[in-house]
Amino acid sequence: RRNPKEALDLARSAAALAPESFVLDTLATAYWANGFVDLAVRTELAALKKDPKKAAYYKLRLELFQRQSYKDSFKDG
Repeated sequence: RRNPKEALDLARSAAALAPESFVLDTLATAYWANGFVDLAVRTELAALKKDPKKAAYYKLRLELFQRQSYKDSFKDG
């Protein structure tokens, strides 16, 4: 079951406790799922800054957030 609102609440809590790059990536995804694309992009950029070794992954996520809506991302799946 998908619950973007709950995911956002949990991701915000996790990021407050441990703002690691992978947690910020999760928070960015939750922002995106709730329609907050600008916050998703800013948060994903923060994740990229914290872990530039995974730049390719974070750049793909940024492209996704800017190119496709959350609802459209799972229509085929």
